[in-house]
Amino acid sequence: MWSFKVVSISIILAYGLWSRAELQAPFDFDYALLQGTSSPELHDDFRDAYKTIDEVSSLLQHIVQILNKNVLPISNKPQAKAWLFEHVTIAYSLRKIDEKTSEQTLFKLLSTTKSFISHVIRTVNSDLQNLEIFEVPYIQEPPILAPENHDSLTVLIHKLVGTNKILLNQLENRIRTLGLSWINLAARKLDSLDTKYGITKIVEQLPRFAGLGGLALYFIPETSVENIPLAGTLKKHIGSPGYRERTESTNNEPLTVADYHRGPDIKALQVLVPLALSMLSQDFYNYGITPIRRFFRPLWNSLKGFEILYSSQQKYKYPGITLEDPRLIGLNSQIEEMRKVVQYILDPETFDRANCSIEKGILLEGPSRTGKTLLANALCGTINEQLQRRGIYKQFAFRKIKAAEIYHTYNGIRGLIQEAKENAPCVLFIDELHTLNLQTKEGGGGDMLTQFLTMAEELHSNDIGDAVILLGATNRAHLLDDALLKPERFGNIIHFENPTPAMRKRYFMEMFNYNALNPLLFDTELLVRQTEGCSYGDLDLIFKAARFSARSKSKTVSQNDFEEKIYQYIYRVNEPTQSSLSQEEKKVIAAHVAGQTLFYFLYEKELYEKLEVATIRGIWPKIEEIRFFDTEAVKVAREKNKIYFGAIFTSHQSERRLISTNPEIACKIKLAGMLAQEIILGKACYTYRPQEKREAFVLLEQEAYKGLSKEHFTLQEQAVIMVEVRRKLHACEEETRISLRKHTSLLKRLALELETKELLAAQDIKRLLEDTEV
Repeated sequence: MWSFKVVSISIILAYGLWSRAELQAPFDFDYALLQGTSSPELHDDFRDAYKTIDEVSSLLQHIVQILNKNVLPISNKPQAKAWLFEHVTIAYSLRKIDEKTSEQTLFKLLSTTKSFISHVIRTVNSDLQNLEIFEVPYIQEPPILAPENHDSLTVLIHKLVGTNKILLNQLENRIRTLGLSWINLAARKLDSLDTKYGITKIVEQLPRFAGLGGLALYFIPETSVENIPLAGTLKKHIGSPGYRERTESTNNEPLTVADYHRGPDIKALQVLVPLALSMLSQDFYNYGITPIRRFFRPLWNSLKGFEILYSSQQKYKYPGITLEDPRLIGLNSQIEEMRKVVQYILDPETFDRANCSIEKGILLEGPSRTGKTLLANALCGTINEQLQRRGIYKQFAFRKIKAAEIYHTYNGIRGLIQEAKENAPCVLFIDELHTLNLQTKEGGGGDMLTQFLTMAEELHSNDIGDAVILLGATNRAHLLDDALLKPERFGNIIHFENPTPAMRKRYFMEMFNYNALNPLLFDTELLVRQTEGCSYGDLDLIFKAARFSARSKSKTVSQNDFEEKIYQYIYRVNEPTQSSLSQEEKKVIAAHVAGQTLFYFLYEKELYEKLEVATIRGIWPKIEEIRFFDTEAVKVAREKNKIYFGAIFTSHQSERRLISTNPEIACKIKLAGMLAQEIILGKACYTYRPQEKREAFVLLEQEAYKGLSKEHFTLQEQAVIMVEVRRKLHACEEETRISLRKHTSLLKRLALELETKELLAAQDIKRLLEDTEV
């Protein structure tokens, strides 16, 4: 297999040189031939031109990702990223030409695009060393052309369209090979040939074919193959089923395989039959082939230029991130705690003499995907960076352990910690610490807890060469045993939380700069509001999904890409419901959502929450964990685990939600849906959201009891309060009905838009209401 791939490298090199020369053919036109006239039917041509510009911008952003992953080793990386950012902005500016212009403008746009792509290709071919800024030439006024030369200009436009497509393909092909050596390209070509013809699979089957062939040759009489050169020689060494006693005349003949393993009383076929049958067994075959695959696959992937992810066999790694990394957003207090650890590790003797050593067992506690693992990696990377600056050879390795690995290890916790001591210095990071059976209060975890505590205390060492920093992470700290949280174990607890609006805004700004996107082209405030309550992992998912969606469509990332992914992953909005809802159901849901949406805007200044999106589409339920076999909890979960239709998504002024909206206004919003159905449809459908009227009643009831429970009042006082609550509910219902009738035209138009478009953002709703009022 490997010899085949190595032999083919020379062929691939020749092919690569030929294809590169083919792509570098010049495409120049004589601009003196520019002649043309105005034409109103150019919208399709302009859209194609804009699509080409979008593809170029998308490819530029792809180069940024290549630089971010350090695939292309260049010395001027900051300058290259600045150049890419500038040219993404230039690509945006090329799209500002109005579609109502003439063929002259289209020609200018296409020719400018051609020059722009050619400029980018020259820079990419220089491995981003020649960083000249592209000068946009189309700002000059076009010449006035004669109308009789219309055909000549049309031909030139068609040529430019074809030229731009060729240049775009050339740029895309060049970017695909950016940062790859000729060895990587040759290996990838060999891999494609192997995928097409299955060469590796054939080679892997050779042992099986050899075993079956040997078995067949074993049964063939020697006289039948003695004249065949290779078969005759093999037959002499394999032997035949019939056993012969060796005599003086046959002692000089070579011993066969059968002679080595058989005697007069041993049955025939003992030698090759088990071998051939074992080769027929897929399990036996995989047992021999799988280790070979595991060994060669990472080597072959590195030869192809792929990024090698750390596998289970590569347990210890050396992170390339430090505490100065800009991705550690909003973790200032947590970073300061880690800096203390770095200080102590670099000079433990000074602190120990002063009797002020710190805990080297640290527990990172907080919601999932809030930066705990990233911070642990940054701690290890910072220690190594500081050691290098001081000229110390020792480097800390990073080892991440999960509960499943501890359970499936022969020696369990003892073996893993002993392994960490043998590989010291290192940072030992135990993720999802609460999943270990360390809870003595529940029973059954005492032995493991004792082992863990004993081994954890043994890790503490003042020698930098033997130091093991023990980190644990959990998002369920209440499940941990109290003994774990004592000093010398996990005495230092660092808390994490989901990012605040300011942190999310900073995250988006950092990611825009990191991916060469102009922040002025995005509504960052809207993205921050719509991602309320999200973790950094959620934000990263949205950003990657938006980039993937744009790249798959060969266009640059836009605001719509982010909003679509927020609707999909955060709001859990389903696809359009044409096949899910009947027309009558859509009318009922649209009227209900329209009534509540209208009240959000009528009381906008008095609310502590702001409407972001209104939809009649299906909403996927949020998956909630049930840890115990509670029949009632399972029943409630099953009811919640159903898709529901129609929803309003809001953001809050304060995400702590210490202050809530006036209960009477919240009650009116609850009632507005049912009352809007009466006004628009003539009757209310009480089977859709019947619980909202009960929820409105509960809101008024809670206000009446002023935070106290019913047990604090006598039965007579409770009866008086219930009468007052019913009176308020009836009054709220009448006020809501009057307000909706007063804005009937707005209500009906809003319901019609929801029924047609199914999803409306806040700015669309506000624009619709303003237009209706006018």
